Amino acid sequence: MITPLVIPLAKDTVCKWTYSSGLVSQTGTAYIDNLEYQINYGNIQSPQLLRVYNSEGYSANINASWAFNYYRKDHLGNIREVWRAAYVRAGGTNIAANTDQRTQYYPSGLPWAEGQNPSDQQRKFNGKEFDEMSGYDTYDYGARGYYPALGCFQSLDPLAEKYYSISPYAYCRGNPVNMIDPDGKLVIFINGMNNGSGGKPKYWEKEFDKKVMNQIKDWNADYIDGSYGGVKSLPWNISAGSRTDVGEEKGKEYALYYIFAFKNSDGSFKETIKIITHSMGAAYAKGFIKGLIKGGVPLDQIEFEADFAPFQPKKQKAIKGVYTVQFSHSNDKIAGNEKIEGAKFMDTSTDKDQDHGINTYLNDVQKLPSGKYKIVDNNLVPF
Repeated sequence: MITPLVIPLAKDTVCKWTYSSGLVSQTGTAYIDNLEYQINYGNIQSPQLLRVYNSEGYSANINASWAFNYYRKDHLGNIREVWRAAYVRAGGTNIAANTDQRTQYYPSGLPWAEGQNPSDQQRKFNGKEFDEMSGYDTYDYGARGYYPALGCFQSLDPLAEKYYSISPYAYCRGNPVNMIDPDGKLVIFINGMNNGSGGKPKYWEKEFDKKVMNQIKDWNADYIDGSYGGVKSLPWNISAGSRTDVGEEKGKEYALYYIFAFKNSDGSFKETIKIITHSMGAAYAKGFIKGLIKGGVPLDQIEFEADFAPFQPKKQKAIKGVYTVQFSHSNDKIAGNEKIEGAKFMDTSTDKDQDHGINTYLNDVQKLPSGKYKIVDNNLVPF
């Protein structure tokens, strides 16, 4: 673009600069939702629709004919191949089906040079767009750019203060082979009574939290103390009502952070919320969800709540509109196994140890949904 000259102006003189699109000659790509447009030779008023994307591939405009292309992905969502279906070219020529692109990756996500047709389409590692323009070589993850040559992000994690042990530039906690860095979900773990481990990963014995995250394929976690102080807050935190009230205030506070960190300019959100609780954390979570909603978080952003060994189950109710599941043991001397009103009571009869501890529910983690899911007949069904 032409840069204006610096011209000294007399006092009270106003100089207004106007640019004409006719002076701009460029080619480029523009996106509107799932539509990709090609801009050619300065004719920005009439862009050409190039592709229409969906989760499994895209339709491509090839010389006024449309061809359907499908992704073959691996366990991390990396696009390994692009298969093009047969189509009829304008003029009546039949074009046979073909594998248009093959891409192999280093563990960090950097494409191998020997990949087939590497520039045919740019959605690659984790399905993210790889921008190679002028040697940029960076994946677009929305909020941040990921540089695969070094295996790290180029800017600070906005949640860095919550993960002091992890570099704010780290990708997938340094384990890109087994993990992805999702831009879609946030798992909140709310613990029960403790003696100093509240609001910390160490409360969740035998890496219960990691097993949950591996099951639901989401590693973006936050931890909250559902007993608001543990043994130091006795006897005030024994009351389910008190924990609910404290949780509600925390929810209102958390809503401000959530909206600031995860709301997109179009009003949508980068992250949905899943809540995992244990013991006292269940009643706290009910208030926490109320606070989120009162704080402006849309109800449909809260995917579900899973309560393990909920303490005082008869003194709390599932939040209307939030799918809630309850896991309780028959021999739990602390919380018992009465049902929470409005929650789906899960079968735990095959658990060998029918005690209260969170580590006794390890086998039930597999009953949580894996990845994407939908609710069918009041059940979570993966798809």
